[in-house]
Amino acid sequence: MEGEKLERAHVPLYAIDGPRGAYNANSVYKVPIHVRRSTFRLPTNPRTPVIMIGPGTGVAPFRGFVQERVALAERTIAKHPESGISDWGTMWLFYGCRGANEDFLYKEEWPKYSEVLGDKFQMHVAISREGPRKPDGSKIYVQDLLWEQREKIRDALADKKGYVYVCGDAKNMSKAVEAVLMRILGEANGGSAAVEGQKELNMLKEKSRYLTDVWS
Repeated sequence: MEGEKLERAHVPLYAIDGPRGAYNANSVYKVPIHVRRSTFRLPTNPRTPVIMIGPGTGVAPFRGFVQERVALAERTIAKHPESGISDWGTMWLFYGCRGANEDFLYKEEWPKYSEVLGDKFQMHVAISREGPRKPDGSKIYVQDLLWEQREKIRDALADKKGYVYVCGDAKNMSKAVEAVLMRILGEANGGSAAVEGQKELNMLKEKSRYLTDVWS
């Protein structure tokens, strides 16, 4: 009996019957599956700058973006070895993790992509538990890295019609990123984040140049 109780204690229990037994009909389980159409698509023209913000697991779709550009770059360079990808827009990736050897996803892959894309791929990483701190001692996150690159980001969005993609936490990160972008765009138009910045950000959303996939 004691052995039996011990064995049962290690068996996980899952509420697969669903709410009020909705998924169980005469011991036949029917579990709903929802497929959501993704709005994440790279611009068809590689000359268009791309700004990707995805800390943690939010980086997953951007790995695919970069891989897609690498494959296209290899074909382009093979076909046009002299000009190559010199006229392409830059891909910026703003990524964040806790530790360089703890949860830095796809760490070994990013340098390989840089070998193909060169300066057309720029990755900025915020390592919250190990990296440098702000003057007040607080941690540095992806939105802080975005602000550090504000002049380039402003040029990519205002002058070169770039795209912004945000993936990850909806509770804090995405809101902080929006606030920084509004500040960048507001100053670019000689105004404030609350007025001109908000207006420019809304314009990006309306033109599907600001796309998000966030969750709480």
